[in-house]
Parts: sequence; C-alpha cells; structure tokens
Amino acid sequence: MNRNKIIAVMLMTVMLISTISGCSAKNNAGNGSVAESSAISNGTTSADDEYVLEIVKTDAVSNVVINSHTVEEITGSEYGEQYSTRDIVSITYSAGDLDGMLPQTVSKDLEFYKNSNNGRWEFLNEKTTACEVDNTDLIGTSWKCESYSSEDLAEVFDGGIPAGDKGTLYIRFLKKMGGFAFNMDNGINTPDERFFVTVGTGAKIAWVGQDEVIEKNVKMTEGSVTNEGILNLVLGTGDGSVILSFGDNTVLIKDREYDMAVGIEADESKVYKDSLNVIEVTSEDAVDGAWNVDIGLKEGNLSPELTWEAVDGAGCYAVFMIDVSTNTWLMWYVIVDTTHFDKGRYTDSSEYVGPYPPGAHDFIVYVVALKDEPKISSYPLDQVTGDIDDKLNVLNTAADGSIGNVLAYGSVKATYTSPELYYDYR
Repeated sequence: MNRNKIIAVMLMTVMLISTISGCSAKNNAGNGSVAESSAISNGTTSADDEYVLEIVKTDAVSNVVINSHTVEEITGSEYGEQYSTRDIVSITYSAGDLDGMLPQTVSKDLEFYKNSNNGRWEFLNEKTTACEVDNTDLIGTSWKCESYSSEDLAEVFDGGIPAGDKGTLYIRFLKKMGGFAFNMDNGINTPDERFFVTVGTGAKIAWVGQDEVIEKNVKMTEGSVTNEGILNLVLGTGDGSVILSFGDNTVLIKDREYDMAVGIEADESKVYKDSLNVIEVTSEDAVDGAWNVDIGLKEGNLSPELTWEAVDGAGCYAVFMIDVSTNTWLMWYVIVDTTHFDKGRYTDSSEYVGPYPPGAHDFIVYVVALKDEPKISSYPLDQVTGDIDDKLNVLNTAADGSIGNVLAYGSVKATYTSPELYYDYR
C-alpha cells in the first residue's frame, strides 16, 4: 500500500514504541532472564513452572496455561557453548481485550536453556505460534479521536479539510467485518504485538471541523493487536490511509453521539442499542461457549432452555435466534410473557428451526423487553430478516402505533457444530 510520509512516520513510530515496550517487558524474547528462585537448581530436569509464570505474567496477561515441556539435549547453541539442554515450554494465555470487545487468546513457545556452568535455566527466546481474536463486538461501534490534526488527515480526505482546521475524527465500523488473519512467521511480530491482515472490513470516518463535516467510506486492510489490548488499524481510501490506535487516544462513544456529530437526524423510531439497559440471559444449553447438539434441527430440534431477568414495565418479551455466521439468518422468533423456557418448549419447525448448517456457526439468542405487543409480531423463519438493530427498530413500534416500545435487551452467544454435513436439511 502506498502511504504518505506522515503515515510512514506513524507506522515507524508504532513499531518503534512496540519494540521498546517489548524490550522492557518481562516476557520479551531474548531477554536473557536468569531464574533467581532456589527451586531452579542444578539437576532440575526442566524449567520450573513458577519461573515460567513469572516470565509471562504482566498486568495485561491472564489465564496462563502451561501446556507442555519439551526437553532436549543440544550442541552448538547460538547462545553459547555453556547451554547444552533446552526446554521448549508451550503456553496459552488471554491478553488485553479493548474494553471487553476484542478478547485475545495467544499461544507461544518459550525457550529456556540450561546453563551448564551453574545449573540454572535461562529464558532466552520465544515464538508466538497462534493468535485468535474475536472482533464481532466491534461491529457497528462508534469511536472518537481528537489527537489528529487536519494535516495528518489531509490525504485520506483528498485535501477536503481546510489547512489549519481544528476538529475531531469520528469512526464507525460497518456491520460487516472480516476476520483478522495472523501470520506468525512474518518477521515483524514482537513479544507484545501481533500483526494481521483483514479483508471485507469497512468503516466510515468523519472529520467534524469548525465549519464543515466530511464523511468518507474506508477499508481496513491490516493492523495489529497488543497484549495490552491496543488495536492499531490501517484505514484507507483511494486517496490515502491513516493508522488509528484504538484504546489509546481513540475512545468508544455512543452511536447517538456519532450521528449527532455528523448531522444525522434519526427517525424517532430508531433504537440506539448501546443506550439500552442490558439484562442477563443464560442457557443451560450453552456450555463453555458451545450449544448442546440436541438443539439442532436434525438432532432433536429442541429449543434451548432460557432464563432471563424480569424488566420493570415489560408486558412481553421478544425472543429470537440469529445465525450471525450466515448473514443474520433467523432461526427462531416468538413473543412471550414469561422469563423462562424449559428445554424443548418449541420443537415444531414452524416456530423454531434449530441449527443445521455444516461446520461451526455462531448463534445468538436475543431477548428484548417490550412495553406492549409489537406492531409486527412474526417473521418468516429460516431466511435473512435483518440483524439485531433492524429488529429493535421494528419492535420499538407497539401494536397501537406508539413509539418507544423497547425497554432493554440481553443475549447469549455460543457456537453450534453440526455432527454431520447437512447440505439439504429438508
């Protein structure tokens, strides 16, 4: 990608900061740390687990799991002849999550070498072997950044920003976001930062200046995440690109604030999801992030057990299930006056169509608290009918035509993996 001089300097700065911070971290590759614990002594057959955890743990790292030790004799170590034994320790941990919206699971191989001169294990190298990031909670969110000048953004806005203009940059992720594909062998990853590419991810950026507002569509092509949960993204147009660092000077805002900033006059029936109260929804059929098999269409078609909080003023609740892996495919939609379903309350495919697509798909069950019966109380199932925002806007109009029908919402999300490949479920 051709970047202007400002962007090139910004990228170098980001990488330099990452490198510097990585060198000062306890878990930096090649830091030559030597175990001080008396547990690390001559004759120990592998690196002590307490020492491994001491190396890995920082304020940004949690849930560290030591998967295995692989101890082997070596000759001619690049670190010196005094190292004749190596212990490759495989670990997995959770890293920073950008205000809960970008959970990371990182896997690494840490290399410990035993110093034959003193019998101690020394941490000398590491390699990131995998990084998994769930970015679905970023979809549709809005952000604000006040740390960029009009000169920084001149090219990405094709010179539309007056020189010297003072303003604020706003960002809104669109409803379609591609996955983050990490290359663990690209040579630029650091112990603290991992780089990725992404396809099919779009956003809107808006410069709200002293005298005018300029809004443009941008595409995200690449970026990085850090252990601290900082997300760096390259946002580009046909005119240029800019690197934004989410979680630093770029802060999450309400969707209404974005709309007001760019001059969007919302219809009175529009519901801002991020302004609603959120209720807890649980299901005994969602276990460790996976739906039980028998809720599937071909495995019993038993609607899952559900329980949720009662909401003051609610006359009824809309319950629906969406396959978010297949373009918001609607599987279930009912209006009820209870706060609990036993498993299998709905089994007929005219009311509930259990998961059936091949492979693993993410299904979200939403519960929306309503003052009264909605104007539209049914949807055709087993087809695309819009996402949660579309549903909320429709539900916000009551049967008598009054606006403001939505009180609160909640959800439970899990993955369903079909036992067989169903291509023609009927």
